[in-house]
Amino acid sequence: YVRNDYQQAAYYLEKAVALQPGDPEAQILLGKTYLMLERYEEAESRFKLASSVTGDSPELTALLGLARLRSGDAETGLHNLETAAEKVPADVGVRSELARAYMFSGDNQRAIELLESGLQYSDEGYQTEALLILAYIRAGEYDKAIDLANKLSAQFPDYTFSDIAAAMASEGKKDYDTARRLYNKVLSTKSDNIEALLGHARLDMNEGKLQDAEQRYNAVLALQPDHSMALVSLAYLIERKGDIEKTVDLLEQARKAHPGMIEPRLFLSNFHFIRGDADQALVYAEEAYSISPDDMRVLQVLGKAQLAGGDATAAMQTLQLLVDQAPELPGSNYYLALAKAAAGDLEGARNSLQKSLKLNPEHNQA
Repeated sequence: YVRNDYQQAAYYLEKAVALQPGDPEAQILLGKTYLMLERYEEAESRFKLASSVTGDSPELTALLGLARLRSGDAETGLHNLETAAEKVPADVGVRSELARAYMFSGDNQRAIELLESGLQYSDEGYQTEALLILAYIRAGEYDKAIDLANKLSAQFPDYTFSDIAAAMASEGKKDYDTARRLYNKVLSTKSDNIEALLGHARLDMNEGKLQDAEQRYNAVLALQPDHSMALVSLAYLIERKGDIEKTVDLLEQARKAHPGMIEPRLFLSNFHFIRGDADQALVYAEEAYSISPDDMRVLQVLGKAQLAGGDATAAMQTLQLLVDQAPELPGSNYYLALAKAAAGDLEGARNSLQKSLKLNPEHNQA
């Protein structure tokens, strides 16, 4: 497990719990292993078995919350993690998982507040600082991220993450020269650093150096064959080259290797939608929805797929959820108008189109 060989860890742990099903430590470690393998329901069952032996504990409450969260039950997952954090406020691991959960759900401000209040507790691995930097970046507070990254770098010069984080924040500020310099600094001492390779690839993409970006993504996949972001990003590049078969192969690899990841499913849904295959577009959109039902990207892709498949009523319901969540987006009102028109509600469609044009008078389709 420590060596990240989770398949092998699961093999031994499954034998162990078969021999001694009442061993809570083995059940918990097997549950953690299943979490890493993205087998969330099995992970949850192991944590419940351990809990039946030891009783509730903050660690098990947090692990159950994590399993629920990653299986798509955000409400229960967050509740469990918040309960665990209240019981053991100084537990860096629990606070970190709760902060990640907030960031995953898009609530970056709550993550920042939680992590800032946790800086008072000892954290030998700088986990709190690292997550706080990422939360700052996600919230667009790039200067704060850079300041904290620089403090860590001055205090711990060999802590590579500081340079990676400062580079990511510099990207956010569109200071690409600084970002590239920092990524190069990391790669000069650690040529196999995946985050630095991915950062370089993003910069290459931004500058139109598509061949360089492709080489870097392939370098990442040589190190980690199922790396989700490298697979999806490489698929994007391959699609632009017109290699449809390889594009689909890369996306299917990402989809199968990462059951809890929505990006390959959204890409595949849009891919089939553009090519007029509404049935396949709907299959992938529904998969993404089962993983993250509140994600605005998922709602838009699902609504479009439902509309293309001829289910105007379902599309209207889905797209209304999107508009309720993001009324300021012209595109969401536009697609809702299409669904209303398809359902025969022409007056409602006209109203939605007018809202879209009010938000963006140059929305040509509206």
